[in-house]
Amino acid sequence: MTNSSTPIRTARRRPHVVVVGGGFGGLTTIKALGKSDVDITLIDRHTYNQFHPLLYQVATASLNPGDITWFLRAIRSRQKNVKFLKGIVLTIDHDAKVLGLHGGVTVAYDYLVLANGVTANFFGTPGAEQFALPLYKRSQALAVRDRLFAYLEEAAINGQDEDLRIIVVGGGPTGVETAGAFAEFRNESMPVTYPELDREKIHVTLVEATDGVLGPLLSLDDEKFMRGIIAGPLATFRFMRACYPHLKARGGGDIVNVATSAAVRWDGANFGAYAAAKQGIRALTRAAACEWGRDGIRVNTIAPHARSPALERWINANPNEASEFFKTIPLGRIGDCERDIGRAVVALVGPEMRYLTGATIPLDGGQAYFG
Repeated sequence: MTNSSTPIRTARRRPHVVVVGGGFGGLTTIKALGKSDVDITLIDRHTYNQFHPLLYQVATASLNPGDITWFLRAIRSRQKNVKFLKGIVLTIDHDAKVLGLHGGVTVAYDYLVLANGVTANFFGTPGAEQFALPLYKRSQALAVRDRLFAYLEEAAINGQDEDLRIIVVGGGPTGVETAGAFAEFRNESMPVTYPELDREKIHVTLVEATDGVLGPLLSLDDEKFMRGIIAGPLATFRFMRACYPHLKARGGGDIVNVATSAAVRWDGANFGAYAAAKQGIRALTRAAACEWGRDGIRVNTIAPHARSPALERWINANPNEASEFFKTIPLGRIGDCERDIGRAVVALVGPEMRYLTGATIPLDGGQAYFG
């Protein structure tokens, strides 16, 4: 006999968090929810996570595709409150809180995290989208690699007297490292793998809108100087301005800008315009921190020394100069991109640092002193 006044206990449904995208952002979100009382569904069009910083090594045949991928379902071995669903999101019904996937599959959610990455921006350049090869995905890296070897094989058979030019557009970290890897392949691997080709006829060109604004001040005209301002503080301002309404709507958040210690170098020769542009980023950081703090938004800047693959090649090519450079760093080494720089940024945006804003953090092993 049941007492009618006794409440009937039913199983409580835990909140359902759906994360779209198994990249760095998506996996970091899932890891942060590891001990939360929620159920998580990870949705991605692929069954693997790809390590974007090394895509260029797949494109230049330095690594195999499997070397930079990780099976997404393996996350279950570390975290039991998550499951994986392979699919492509086609629609989002915000009112009903339902995702529509290809094949007619629907997924309901209580909370939705969109971490589905980016696509190439061709900036309206005529012919770029039709003829260029972007480098954002594993499949694109393989397309670059296959195109490279197809041309080399053709040249080995029919075009040994013709020049072959590889053009890399974009002088950021990926562009510099990709161009450097192509040049390294030409100089070191080709004499062995393609002895019939003259490596002097293989050209690698890096195209960049700015020239890095390095050099003596009197060597720069107004246009070159302004390129650094446009690519540095102006671009930073535009990104911060775009982020502000979204961070305010969610009750706060963090912005981390990237600057450099060039402005406090012991020898500022040839770095004047570059340092001026980077100092502008620090000034914007400070102003935004003061203006947006009331909205719960923290804004900081890091000035890192990161041991990127491009820097690694410079170290190998210039061991004596690198040794002298290391002596200027109290910790005696360049920071590891993930273990030193990445984890420092994670700590910077974490709750333990919630009272810090408007600061410039020199992640450089103690080399720089900003005062």
